[in-house]
Amino acid sequence: MKKAPFVYIMISLLFGIVGYLASNNLIIGGIIILLSITYFFLFFMKRFNNYRVSTTRFKSCYQFINSFIISLSIKSTIPGAFESTMISVEDELKEEIDGIAHLSDMEKLVYLKQHYRFHIYELFVNVITLYEDRGGNILDMANFLISESQSQHEYLIKCESMALRKWVEFGILWFLSLAIMIILRFALSQFFDLVSKQMLYKITIVAIFALVLVSIDILSRKAFDLEVKGWGDKNE
Repeated sequence: MKKAPFVYIMISLLFGIVGYLASNNLIIGGIIILLSITYFFLFFMKRFNNYRVSTTRFKSCYQFINSFIISLSIKSTIPGAFESTMISVEDELKEEIDGIAHLSDMEKLVYLKQHYRFHIYELFVNVITLYEDRGGNILDMANFLISESQSQHEYLIKCESMALRKWVEFGILWFLSLAIMIILRFALSQFFDLVSKQMLYKITIVAIFALVLVSIDILSRKAFDLEVKGWGDKNE
C-alpha cells in the first residue's frame, strides 16, 4: 500500500498538533511526532505489510485452488486445467509462472508451494498428485480440501470484519478522549495556564500519547496474527 507511509506521517502530525494544543509546548508536540513516526515506521508498518501480503496471498491461493479444481473437473487433464486457471490469476503470479515456463504443469504446481505457503495448498498439491497417479473423480477426491479451504477463507473474512470494527471503535474512543483534552484546555484556560507550566503535566501529556501507541501496538498484534496454518511462513 503506497499510501501507507503518507497516512502514518499524517497521523503522527495529528498527534503532534493535539499534543501541542494540550500542552501549549512545541517541544512536547515535536517529541510526540517523533515517537509516533518512530513507532509507525519501525514497528507498525512491517507488521501491517506482512499482514496485507499474507491476506492477499491467502485469498489468491483460495481462488487458485477452487478455479483449478473446477477446471480439472471439466477439462479432465492437468495441462487443460492449468491453462484455464491461468486466465484469471493476478499479474504477480503470471510473472512468477512465466519464469518457470520450462517446467511441466505438475512441477509448476509443486514449485508454487514457495509462493503459497499455506497448509491448504500443501493439501491441494497432494490431491492433484494423487489424481495424476490414479485418476478418479477430482471433486470427490478434493472434498475435504474444498471444505478446509472454505472454512479457512470464511474465518479470514470474519476476522477482517471483526478487526475493522475494533479499529473503528478504537479510533472513536481515542478521538473522543483527545478531543476532550482540547476542549478542557480552552474551557479551563486559567487552570490550564497554571498546570501547563508544571513538568509533571508535560510528562503526562507525552505519557498519554505513548499509551495511545501502546494500545495501537496491542490491537495490531491481535488483529494481524490469525490462526491460519502457514500464515506466518514468510508469504512475501
